[in-house]
Amino acid sequence: MSTVTLQIGGRSYQVACADGEEAHIEMLGGMIDAKFNAMGSARTPQDAQNFLFASLMLADEVHEASGKSGAPAAPAPSVDDTANAENAAELEELRSAQSSLNDELESLSKELQSAREEAKSLSEQLKEAKEAADQRDMFGEDVIAGRLEELAAKAESFAEALEGSAA
Repeated sequence: MSTVTLQIGGRSYQVACADGEEAHIEMLGGMIDAKFNAMGSARTPQDAQNFLFASLMLADEVHEASGKSGAPAAPAPSVDDTANAENAAELEELRSAQSSLNDELESLSKELQSAREEAKSLSEQLKEAKEAADQRDMFGEDVIAGRLEELAAKAESFAEALEGSAA
């Protein structure tokens, strides 16, 4: 979007328009200013009324130019209409993408929760294994050490999975 400053009746007005339409808007503003100035001493102290009269004068010219058919000329599709259609299509694509991302986020959140629960379970198993090793129960030290290494490897694997899911 661009902004154009129009001078009408000695006052400045900011008007937003589509990119590339600046010159066209300035030309239309010039037409309104010409009609505004053509009113001369017939202008009132109220700008809104003056704009209404200038608009009526322009509408009368358009009506006469359209052959006095009695029906207003159908407006030609404008760049704004095309831009609006493109914007609507892009907005729909963005909404669809957002919905897909929300679904994926929900799925990843569930996976993360499951991985956390598994990691907690492995952590508890590791704690139990350490306690058993400390007590030097009926298993030999080599068996306990091997079991501890297995549990540590699983915990590391789940930690890596958690980190990968979070990223």
